[in-house]
Parts: sequence; structure tokens; C-alpha cells
Amino acid sequence: MKCPSLYHFYRAYYGGAGQGKAHFARAIIEAGKQLERIFETHDWEGYHRYASQQYALSLTKGFLRKFYELAEQHYGEELFDELQWLNNRIILPKEALGKAEVYIPFSFCFAAKEKRFIFMEYGKLDDAEKWLPIFKTLVESFVVGASLPEAEMVTYWDLMKGTTIELSYPDSFLAPRERVLQTARRLAEQAKKGRR
Repeated sequence: MKCPSLYHFYRAYYGGAGQGKAHFARAIIEAGKQLERIFETHDWEGYHRYASQQYALSLTKGFLRKFYELAEQHYGEELFDELQWLNNRIILPKEALGKAEVYIPFSFCFAAKEKRFIFMEYGKLDDAEKWLPIFKTLVESFVVGASLPEAEMVTYWDLMKGTTIELSYPDSFLAPRERVLQTARRLAEQAKKGRR
């Protein structure tokens, strides 16, 4: 079973349920696609290219605008030299969950010189300190699709407000493994009920 995103998993971990607003989710998905394309092509004009499309989503345009503002502020002309866009997945195996495998796809930027993960977020940075222990438990306790580079820092860029938060990866504690497993089991059960 595919969990839609790390944020979806974080919400479930803290008891959040149900689906978010469809247009907001669609805008986030579209922003992720555009960011991946921007990094593949080293496109400084990615915002303008997307914004000029007939069916460009206004929320996605805003997210891309904030991305370029933060990128300019933190990396300037060195953006595409300093950062890589990486896609990966965390796999919680059936053996650990009992009934079904759960995997969580995620994307992030990595700044190799700084040993920094950069995650794009959309208006919820106040909770980032609660998310990092869950992420750390997921990647240190379960299978990761492609090996992760070594990180010293984790930075979250809020593409709604243009703010950031920076946290030390080594200093972050781990979330309880059993609670992570319970969350994955609950998500798998909800998905199974949804298919009936």
C-alpha cells in the first residue's frame, strides 16, 4: 500500500485522519513535479514557464515563486551546483506490519557540501520538530529504496510563507518504533477498507 506522502504519515501518527482539500493536494503534487523538472533542466525560468501555461494552478505558482525566493536567498547563482533533487521511498515490510507492506515516497533536496537535507513543506513548519524524529525512525529502522546521503542538518522550506526552520539531524531523537508501526498498520487498514 502506498502512503501518499511523509506529511500524510505524520498526520496519521498524530491522529489526523481523512483527506485534505483536493485542490490543495493537487497543487502540492504539481509543485513536486515542477520542482523535479526544474532540477533536471537547471531551469532558472521554471516559475515563468509554468505560470504561462493555460491550466497552471494558482497555488502551485505561489509555491514555485516562494521556492525561487528561498533558493535565491540561500544559494543564489550556485543553486544547481549546490543542490540535488532526490526521490526515494521508505518501505515498511509486511513482516513488520503483519498484513501488508506500506511504502512512503518522498522527495527532497540535498546539499552535499553542507550535509543538509532540505524538505519542501506547505504551511505547517510549526510541527517540523515533531516530524524529524518520525522521519529519522522511518529511515533508520526500515528499508530505504536508495541509500540516503549522510546528513548533519535538516532544513524545511515553507513554500506557502517563504519561511524556513533548521534542525540538527544527529541531535534529533527517535520516535517510538512501535508507534510508527501502529501508524503504518492503521493506514494499511484504512486503505483496505477504502477498497471494499
